[in-house]
Amino acid sequence: MLLALRSHRLVDRTVAISFDHASLAQLHALEPRAQTAPLYGRRMRPESWPAWSAGIHPFHAWITPELCARAHADGLYVHAWGFDPTVEEVTRLVSAGVDSLSADDPRRLVTMLRPGS
Repeated sequence: MLLALRSHRLVDRTVAISFDHASLAQLHALEPRAQTAPLYGRRMRPESWPAWSAGIHPFHAWITPELCARAHADGLYVHAWGFDPTVEEVTRLVSAGVDSLSADDPRRLVTMLRPGS
């Protein structure tokens, strides 16, 4: 992966995400400019995060205002994932302070967020 990023000059434009945090640590050790962000799943709460993280990608259920505030205080972005986009859930996540979202049905999320919807 690193060779492809370097050969296409994409190191500065890519965020590597993975549930395999050791692989992300290895990528960061090989290329300190590489932006890395650990994924946290349904069984893995983001209690803490590695110093090399550019951001964190917690499963939506783990998002709280406190988690977002802690991550932001560490200079990290918070990306919520893995949810069915309802107005209530999007409102909860945005109110908690997430910086970005990805949903199980992105078309529905885009329609919901479009002005005038």
